[in-house]
Amino acid sequence: MRKVYLCTLMMAATVGAYAQSYPGYRTSNYTGVNGVFFNPANAADSRSRWDINLFSIDGYAGNNQNSLSFKDITKSSFNSDSLKSKLLSGSGGDLNGLARVDIFGPSVLFNAGARTGVAFTTRARIFGNARDVDGKLARAVIDAGEAKDNYPFNFAEQKAILNSAAWTEIGASVGQILTPSKSHHFVKVGLTLKYLAGVADAYMRMENFNGTVNTGGSGTYITNATGRVFLNTTDANFKDYDFGDFFKFNGHGFGGDVGVVYEYRPNLDFSKFENDRFANKYKLKISIAALDIGEIKFNESSNQSGAYTMNVPAGQQFLLSQFKDKSVKDFKGVLDASPYFTPDATVDNSYKISLPTSFQFNVDYLIVKGLYANANAQITTSKTGNLNLFAWNSYTVTPRWEVSKFGVALPINYSELTQWNAGISLRAGPVFLGSGSLWTAIFDKSKQADLHIGIRFGLQAKKKLRKDTDQDGIYDNEDSCVTVPGVARYNGCPIPDTDGDGVNDEMDSCRTVPGLAKYNGCPIPDRDGDGVNDEIDECPDQPGSGQFKGCPDSDGDGIPDKDDKCPTVPRVPKYQGCPIPDRDRDGVNV
Repeated sequence: MRKVYLCTLMMAATVGAYAQSYPGYRTSNYTGVNGVFFNPANAADSRSRWDINLFSIDGYAGNNQNSLSFKDITKSSFNSDSLKSKLLSGSGGDLNGLARVDIFGPSVLFNAGARTGVAFTTRARIFGNARDVDGKLARAVIDAGEAKDNYPFNFAEQKAILNSAAWTEIGASVGQILTPSKSHHFVKVGLTLKYLAGVADAYMRMENFNGTVNTGGSGTYITNATGRVFLNTTDANFKDYDFGDFFKFNGHGFGGDVGVVYEYRPNLDFSKFENDRFANKYKLKISIAALDIGEIKFNESSNQSGAYTMNVPAGQQFLLSQFKDKSVKDFKGVLDASPYFTPDATVDNSYKISLPTSFQFNVDYLIVKGLYANANAQITTSKTGNLNLFAWNSYTVTPRWEVSKFGVALPINYSELTQWNAGISLRAGPVFLGSGSLWTAIFDKSKQADLHIGIRFGLQAKKKLRKDTDQDGIYDNEDSCVTVPGVARYNGCPIPDTDGDGVNDEMDSCRTVPGLAKYNGCPIPDRDGDGVNDEIDECPDQPGSGQFKGCPDSDGDGIPDKDDKCPTVPRVPKYQGCPIPDRDRDGVNV
């Protein structure tokens, strides 16, 4: 694609109302690396092991006053010459709008571990705003007075702004899972840091711009008009913008995106598979992201910028035909040559523009397998500065059906400027395309025209069963003893037996001393400590000797105390350990 025609600025540009880029497609779980542009937390837990975007483009144009039909959307592929009179013209004051081109360049996403994803991205953007412009005056200037309006008419613009910028983004993103993999409550976060290379910026501000537009023999003209005009184009020609111009940097800045995703996973269990990335696991997903945080600093163009005081007296004419076939960069020459525009001191040599920051709130609900309902709110930050790019709030409901290789989404959007629109987004293999206003344009009139198309591909995670070699219910990748049945609390190994006595440590009261199961893994006890264990000790509570089966022999007569009727007097066994009797007590024993 050699030429990008969409965003010609100011009186020769297209403008429209801001809405989300890539409507419908952005809600899919199979956007791969492109999902990082919508929420950087999508870098983690991707359905792909790695993913590459080759080229994707989303173009959008519209305003809050003029309607478009289906033929206007397809005419000349958004050529600015065919759309400018439709989009930057209206029925009166307070014309607001935007035109943009959003290009996802070569980008890659890969897993840096089971819980971390990393992406490197490139993106080229053109973004043009119009705010509080008089639509009839704009149409008169664009058509060089050839529009068939009712003349004369008055215009009054207290503070009208037209601003368009082009820049290239080079980003690095990281996404991280915070919660345990088997938890029913899943949370991941992400951060993108971007270098912003400003390519071009052009603006026109009109303050207290009042007067009359009329027509006569010499053409359409402005008369009885006063006001102030400020303009700058940074050597840019938006009308015939060349794709290679995205590498001619005229400004610099830094920006970023931040996001968080929560998923409720009540019922699904993927524990028997080596990974769980092959399928979506949530019943409900809630995500929040802050996008386009940052600003770009541009330098004023010395030969294409200026500030002027306008004064066209009543009865005199400033012909609008002077703007015919002129690009924005030629406007200064027209004003310099006119006696009705007095040059004033220019503003600062450099200036900054803020990116169109927005907060994205997203809820995705699984109805049945493959069928989802998505609700999104885009809440924009207030842009009060003269040269800040800005957006408007919008709300989208998107039913969709998707599997890994195919998907269809039907976005229904309400924007504060273009109001209701309905479209479609299709995905088949690596190709996706769609429009957020197709159905509205076919069956009725739409205030916006948009189209997206792209090619991305990746290696999707596949369903692969885990192995359990020893059939102990613990999969090999978590089993420290793959070939020996064990238990989970010992990582798949058997319960240990430290002393090797056949009694495992969980049942062994004496883990480091061999023992018997009937004594809870401890040795046979010896209560009296005589060296004769209790199982063979006939006197287990009295220290004895092995000669007498653990019993004592206090008098040492060879008769154990338990059999000795005179245990403290040594005698003979014939009289059961007692002395030989002397019944008559004559001193002579029997």
